[in-house]
Order: sequence, then structure tokens, then C-alpha cells
Amino acid sequence: MKNKAIKTKLLTVLLTLCMVLSLVPMTAFAADPATETADFTASDGGAAAIALLNAAKWDNAENSTWDSATKTLTLKGVNFQTTAGAVAVLRLAAGQLYLAALDRDESLCVKRRGVGPPRGIDAYGASVSVSGSGKLTGDAADKHGGLSWGVYISGGDLTVSDSANVFAHVHTGIEVSSGNLIQTGGRIDAGTVAGGYYGLLVERNPYDVGKTVGNATVSGGTLDVSLGEIYFSVYGAAENQGNFTVSGEGTTVYAKSIDGVRTLAITDATMRSGSISAEKLTLQSGSLTVTESVREYNSKLYANPALSLQDLTINGGTLNVSWYWGENTPIVFPVDDETGFPTPLVKIWGDGREATFNGGVSTFDTGCAGNIALKLGKLSLGENMRGMARTR
Repeated sequence: MKNKAIKTKLLTVLLTLCMVLSLVPMTAFAADPATETADFTASDGGAAAIALLNAAKWDNAENSTWDSATKTLTLKGVNFQTTAGAVAVLRLAAGQLYLAALDRDESLCVKRRGVGPPRGIDAYGASVSVSGSGKLTGDAADKHGGLSWGVYISGGDLTVSDSANVFAHVHTGIEVSSGNLIQTGGRIDAGTVAGGYYGLLVERNPYDVGKTVGNATVSGGTLDVSLGEIYFSVYGAAENQGNFTVSGEGTTVYAKSIDGVRTLAITDATMRSGSISAEKLTLQSGSLTVTESVREYNSKLYANPALSLQDLTINGGTLNVSWYWGENTPIVFPVDDETGFPTPLVKIWGDGREATFNGGVSTFDTGCAGNIALKLGKLSLGENMRGMARTR
């Protein structure tokens, strides 16, 4: 009877294990990574590249397809990794438009393994458009070891629409150089790992004179860069370069910080960020919450301005700006030797620099009476705002 009981228990365990294994995708038991790059620039028109992707498809997924005539890549569920000596996992050619149309509940995960500066997706002179309802992931196995990019596009745009999800948490999550980021829907998760710099880098280069590049336009969906900085590298930008436009009810942007923007404009949307540095900030409607953390160094507390601007215009909506003190007891910051005044919460200081309030509700919370909420070159209040300005 004892042996029979043991056999029954063993059979029960085996049956349970079989049931669990039947629920796990085959790619959970990943095969050895490929040794080639999925190179859609090759002379075979991308035939070998699509074969590589399909060799790494999820269990029960249909084959992904590649139309070399229209340059359309339709993904049906792939987990592709490579140890190729080349930089990129998925390479796209110059002068062509690539559309990654992700089918429902399916995805492409590209991961670079091995030596060299890895790029999950590398597009030179090509635009990448991600639509549908699946997920595109750019990754690198050695992302903690040095420079790496989840998605790298040079000379083209990144467009995300429908309910597609683009995910890249690497040393630099997403970089768009000499192109634009355009999001009309879906979700973009761009972040950096320990030691990294930018969750999202939008760059305008010196040779981009006269081109409308170096911009980010988010008119739908969610852009989440809460685990990294949004940085615009647009020195010497013209009026059509270095602009960050966020609009639409339901549109949401999260950022650890935002820096280098020429013009940041918000209409109807919601944005939450750490410190923001820009030439011009306009809130037309919607809400903007800016919270900069107070830090401790050598037993002293210090903070940067939550807003560093040349021009601020509030026409409507809700603006909340504050320092976050955490477990620290708020203090009055001392005079800074370089500037000659204590660190202000909002710095719009200098000749020709102005803050204008025409509507909406604006709150500035320094956490401690005696701190400077607004350090301004000039303050202008609209007719409906006179006598209604408050700080705390």
C-alpha cells in the first residue's frame, strides 16, 4: 500500500508538471542565439533576414512576413537574439520606409548579445513606423556594460500609432537623430539602466540646416520616460527644430527630467516630470506637474530649479511646481556664491526673460517660507489674473 501511495503521488506530480509546461511558450526554453544579423539591406532583398526572425518565433505563432516592394515588415511574435559581430540586431537600409505592423497580442523582441556597441534596431536614413496592437522591444544583453541603444534611428522618423507598444530600457533607450519622434497613439516606454544617460534622445545635427527635424510630437497615447531623461540635443536650432509638442485629451507624458528643448507646448494633455529646462514653455490647457527632488551631499541639502526657462506662458490649465523634500526637513536655501541669490524654484532670470499668466491655476510650493518661488526678469499678469497670483 505504501508503494502504491508513492506511485500515485509521483504520477500526480508528473501530470501537474506536464500541465504547467504546456502553458509555457516554447521560447521560454530559448535556443542558442543566432550568429547573424537580421539584415534587410542585404542583396537577397531580406529573404535571409525574415527567415532568421521566423526561426525564432514564439510557439504556435504564424510566420512573420516581409514585403520587399513596400518595405513592410509584419510581425507575428518573435524573440530574436544574436551574437553577430555587427552592431545591430535588426538592420534597416537607407532611403527606405519600414513599417512594423504588429499583430494583436504578439511582439518582436530584438536583443544584441556579444561585444561591440549594441543596437537592438538600427535604421540609417530610414523611418520606422510601428502600428497595430503588439509590442516591439529593443534590448541588449550587455546593456549594463557600456554604450547600447534599444532603438537607434539616424536620418529618419520613429512613428508609433494605434495601440502599439515600443519598449526600450537600455543605456540609451531610444535615439532619433536628424529625424522626428511622432506618436499618435499606443505606448512608448523608453528608459535607461544604471549608468545610462538618456531614456529618449532627440537630436538635431549641424548639417540639418533648413530641415524640420529634432522634434517630438505626441498627440495620443502614453510616452513614459520616467526611468530616464528626455534630452533634446539641438544647439543652434531654427524655429522648426527642437520643439516638443504634447496635445490631446488622454495624452500622457512622464519623464524623469526634460532638458534642451527649444519650445515645449502643452494643450489638453497631462505631463508629469522632474526638472524641465527649455527656452520657452507654454501651457494652453491640460496639466503640468513638475517635481524636483531635494538632495543631500556632505550633510547639506541642495536643489536645482524645477523650471529653468527663458519664457513661460500660462494661458489655461493647471501648473503645479514643487520641490520634493522626502524625509528631509525643509530649510531656507542659502545664497549661491555663483549667482548671488538662493536657488529659486522657478528661474526665468535675465534681460528679456518673462513669465506671463493669462489664465488657469498655478501653484508654486517651495516647502519652506523664505525660499524663492519665482526668480523672474519680468512678470506679466493678464486682466483676469490681476491680484490672484499666489505662491507658498
